[in-house]
Amino acid sequence: MHGLYLFLAVAGAAVLIGCVCENRNAWAFKALAFVCAAAAAYSFAQQAWPFAIIESIFAIAAMRRWRMACAPKMDSDSATLKSRYP
Repeated sequence: MHGLYLFLAVAGAAVLIGCVCENRNAWAFKALAFVCAAAAAYSFAQQAWPFAIIESIFAIAAMRRWRMACAPKMDSDSATLKSRYP
């Protein structure tokens, strides 16, 4: 098996796992951003530019969601800060 195909298999499996786990923990968003960036790198290596651009956009969106999920949220009842995720 060619090394690039093995990289695709690992990156693809990691993207699926990241999508499944994204609502369980805020750090799953960061992991999803990393594996989307890896999938984009694979697409650039294969010269599949449209897929590479789309995966890059997904990576940026996942990183933005991670930043928003880790930001403290104001609790309207008691005016205290609390995390969105445990």
